[in-house]
Amino acid sequence: MVGNLPNNSQINPDGTFRIDNVLPGHYRIVPPTLQDLYIKQMRFDRLDALNQPVEAVQRGQDAPFLDVVLSGNVSQIEGIVSDTRLQPVTGAQVVLIPDANRDRVDLYKTTTTDQLGRFTLRGLAPGDFK
Repeated sequence: MVGNLPNNSQINPDGTFRIDNVLPGHYRIVPPTLQDLYIKQMRFDRLDALNQPVEAVQRGQDAPFLDVVLSGNVSQIEGIVSDTRLQPVTGAQVVLIPDANRDRVDLYKTTTTDQLGRFTLRGLAPGDFK
């Protein structure tokens, strides 16, 4: 799940990891797109980190924690893209965008139709989409 950790960081057996020497500043944490899970909640130092930037400050040894809650309560959608003559469209890009939280790119889903115009989008978080 964790991508692009610094070279000096490693993931512990319990799934935790530590990133040292983070410069003070405001950061937006962009979660990865997951296949059959979605990020239900993400808190940095007990503050919402999923829908707003976080502020990293130097604190010595008392580093804040990033807590992530994953959920497997996902759905999938299947369909067929057809043209005005009801013929299947091959290679069409299908995009699903959340109505709310549009800055959460991890909730966007894209795929391309196969030779019969079929597509499947998996790992959809609960909510309304367009």
